[in-house]
Amino acid sequence: INMGSESSSSGSLNPKSEGKWGYTSRCYCSESRKKVDKIKWLSVPIAGDGLKTASTFGRVLSLGVSEIWLKGQDWSHDCIEMHYKCQECNHTGYMTIEYCQGSGRGIHYGAYGKVTSTNKSYSPSSKTIDDVRSIYDNHWTCYTASKYELTNWDWNCKGYASRMWDKL
Repeated sequence: INMGSESSSSGSLNPKSEGKWGYTSRCYCSESRKKVDKIKWLSVPIAGDGLKTASTFGRVLSLGVSEIWLKGQDWSHDCIEMHYKCQECNHTGYMTIEYCQGSGRGIHYGAYGKVTSTNKSYSPSSKTIDDVRSIYDNHWTCYTASKYELTNWDWNCKGYASRMWDKL
């Protein structure tokens, strides 16, 4: 994985930077020839240690609304990562599905290099990247049309990853 050149900032809330995102090389064979051999639901960091330390210190000194907001703050970003192997040219690589507040959903050739936890994992018997892309496209239509009867707190990366995992 090419981990790119994004620099990590202790004041950012950025999974691409803090999670050490890297684009992977890919072959240009048909996605129906790329067999998925592993699917993982991952959590990656979104904040540097400096920001977490500052917020913890702020929590000790603060009262009222900011104390409530910081209590139990989740410093992770959830996504679905797939490892695949092309049946035509034997290339192997990663594809990641995620939802980010502000930038929306995405499906990208690449993976995070820094993972805080693997929430779930399995090896499908016959899924291809083409199958996954079809599920992804259909899932997004359902997700935006009905919001899956979501409450506001479900409209985030964890809610999206959970519902995507159920479809895969």
